[in-house]
Order: sequence, then C-alpha cells, then structure tokens
Amino acid sequence: MMSFSVVGPDGSMVETETDAGASIPVPPLSHFVAIFDRLLDPTTLLDVDEDAGTIEPKPPTTRVAIITWLGGGSAESKTAYVSSNHHKFALFFPPGPSLTTTPLTGLPSGTGGITVTFDPDKVRSRDQSTPFAAAQGVKSSLVLVTEPLMVSFDVPVPDPADGGASDDDAGDGGSGPGMALPVPADFVAHVLFNNYTSADTAAAIEVTGTLAGVPIAALGAAVAADAENPASWTVSPPTTGWPSGAVITISVGAAAADRFGVALGAPASASFTVAP
Repeated sequence: MMSFSVVGPDGSMVETETDAGASIPVPPLSHFVAIFDRLLDPTTLLDVDEDAGTIEPKPPTTRVAIITWLGGGSAESKTAYVSSNHHKFALFFPPGPSLTTTPLTGLPSGTGGITVTFDPDKVRSRDQSTPFAAAQGVKSSLVLVTEPLMVSFDVPVPDPADGGASDDDAGDGGSGPGMALPVPADFVAHVLFNNYTSADTAAAIEVTGTLAGVPIAALGAAVAADAENPASWTVSPPTTGWPSGAVITISVGAAAADRFGVALGAPASASFTVAP
C-alpha cells in the first residue's frame, strides 16, 4: 500500500495531524482512499455477475475495511476497487490500483480513537499470495478524531456594512447595511448538518414566525428529510406560502443527534424575512 488518505465530503484531501503529531479533527462524512503498487485479488473485493454483465463491490457485511472506535463501536462501510491507473482517468481515479471506503452511516461526531484498516485476508495481491502491507512511511491503519456535530442554515445573510455596493462606488448593490434580502413566499430553506442525523431529527427542528412583531399561530411549515442529501433537512412553507412580510425563524434543539446518538449539544437558529 503506497498511501492511505482521508478525503472530505467535498472531495479534497484532509490532514489528520499537525507537524507535531497532534490530531486534527476530520469531517464525520469523510471517506478513505488507499493506493497500491500492484493489482489486487478481485475475488474478495467484487461480486461479478457474468449473466447480468455487472460488477459490484462486495456488500458491507464482507467487511473489507474495518472501522472501529474506543468503547467497542463499529461502522459498516462499502469499499470500491478500481484497478485502472490509465493516465486518461487521472482526474477521476487515483493514480494506481485503489480502494475507496465509504462509511454507510458516516462516523460518530466528536469521537476519538476511530481506527480504519483493511482485512489482510481480503486485501491481497492478485495472485492471492501476498496480504497487503504498508510501504515505508505509510501507516497501515488510520487513527482519527472527528469534528463535533454542527449545523448551518442556507438562508440569506445580512449584506456587508457597505450595503453590498460594487467597487465602482455606484452604490447600486445590496439591500442596505446589516439587512438580508427577503425571500419569495415559496422559499424552501435547508438545515445542513455535517453528519447524517437520526430519523427523529424533524422533531428537534422548530419553525416559528412573527408578523409585525406578533407571533403567527399555526404557521404550518413542513420539515422533511432532504431527498437529495441525507445530511440535510428541508423547511418548506405552508401550502399557501410564507405570509407576506413575515419573519420566519428555524430553531434546532440541542438534542438533535447523528445516527450514533451523538447530540448537537447546543441549540442553533436562523431567521429570514419574506418579501412583502
């Protein structure tokens, strides 16, 4: 094994420790890429269906990669084997035979002592004679600390103090100092976590509104899991749309937790204004 790296959810390489050897927390939705100097035995890595003409990674129960942490916890993962190292595919695949391991439920947030390694009985040379071994200077296992569970909101934020004016001093940009642009009545907000969250997260998300400073009774907003992003939740307006001129506040309770039960720990909120 020539390298063993952590890759963040945005596809960029992630540093795991400082030059002094101190741990740097990694995103809980990281995945792991190992590059090898030779072809691997595909029989322990791939399911080949000649009749259907398909080649798929082995199911998670095969445990090609082993992910554990202190206290006896473990995570299932899927490991994809790519044998190609053709220069034309350098932008799409690592430069050599590789394994890419993706935890199916992410990693537990704010957790130390997470170890990622491979089963040497399953990761071996193509001729099945040699279990994988790390090259000099390469660790055969990754030992990680993850970032705590965090949340953000994709609602408009206040413009800079200059009101968003352009550099030509025309003064024609922005909505005024300290003000955020209003949203249309059909605006759908997203509550974005840095990890997959539990199925009952919707109960921890509260949506309230005020109109001219008066609370809106029975607002009727809909909170749902985002069909396109398992780490996101959508906040949709009632069927009649957000009330004109209302200020809508989305609050996430401290009990919101990832799929391992690790809680947010502190409440968070954000607000937006509906266009008149």
